[in-house]
Amino acid sequence: VEGEGKPSTLARAKDMAFETFKVKYGSAPAWDKSDYTALTQLFKRIPTLAFDEFNRRWANFLYSEDPFEVNQGGRIRYFCANFDRFMQDKKSGKPPEESAYERRKRLGID
Repeated sequence: VEGEGKPSTLARAKDMAFETFKVKYGSAPAWDKSDYTALTQLFKRIPTLAFDEFNRRWANFLYSEDPFEVNQGGRIRYFCANFDRFMQDKKSGKPPEESAYERRKRLGID
């Protein structure tokens, strides 16, 4: 239960997005206040948004092979503004079986 010493879904999503960005690009993102505001607003717009669903869509965005999306450079503000675009993996038309975050957790990679 959130509020009982466990991080909120928003905090978990923020941390996961930050860490998976670092894994993909090899350095921390240069996100600014507008990026974090967009993330907060996303969770306000969709108060029932589950961490797993956020994680799945984030992986669809971060590992998209669409040239336009690749050029966004993992910008979380773009992801939040286009959240519904990432319901499905663009290549297969379905979500990835395992996100980068889930793979790292399974393999014990920090």
